[in-house]
Amino acid sequence: MAENVSFPSRKGDTAHGVIALPPGDARAPAVVILQEWWGVNAHIHSLVDRLAAEGFVALAPDLYHGQTTKDAGEAQRLMTELKWSVALEEIAGAVEFLKGHPRATGKVGVTGFCMGGAGALLTACNLPGLSAAVAFYGIPPAQYVDWKSAETPPIQCHFSSRDQWARADSAAAIRDTL
Repeated sequence: MAENVSFPSRKGDTAHGVIALPPGDARAPAVVILQEWWGVNAHIHSLVDRLAAEGFVALAPDLYHGQTTKDAGEAQRLMTELKWSVALEEIAGAVEFLKGHPRATGKVGVTGFCMGGAGALLTACNLPGLSAAVAFYGIPPAQYVDWKSAETPPIQCHFSSRDQWARADSAAAIRDTL
C-alpha cells in the first residue's frame, strides 16, 4: 500500500509524496509517477500501488502540496498556478531519493498522465541520468524545454489524434526534434 513519504527537493526543501514498494526484499528499478491535474488523489495512489505490485519502487511526488480536486475548473486553476520550476526541483529530489533508496537498483524512470505526461517530458529534458520517460498525453510548457540540447533518456509517448490540447501535430513536432 502507498504510504506518505518526505524527501529533500533538489534545492533542499522538504517535498512530500506517496511511495509503495514491490513485494519481497529484492532490489528493483524505480519509477516516479507524476500526477494528473486532479492532484495526488486515490487514482494516483492506486497507480503507485499497481506499479509496486508489478515490481517497481514507485513514488508520486505531491506537486500540489496536499491539494486535490474533482472539479475541472479547480483542477485548471491548480495546474495553471503550478510553478514548474519548483515542481522540477521536487521531481529531481524524488529521482535522487529513489536512486539512493535501499530497495532500488539505482535505475529510475519517470511517467505521467495528462499534466503529469507533460511533466515527464519536461523532466526528461531537464534532468540527466534518467533511465526512461513515458508520457501519457501532455505537452510541457515551452519556456522550460530545449529539445535540441537536452540529454534525454529513451522516451515513449502516447497521444490522441483527436485532442485539441495535447494535439497530434505538437507531439509529431517533439518526435521530429528528438
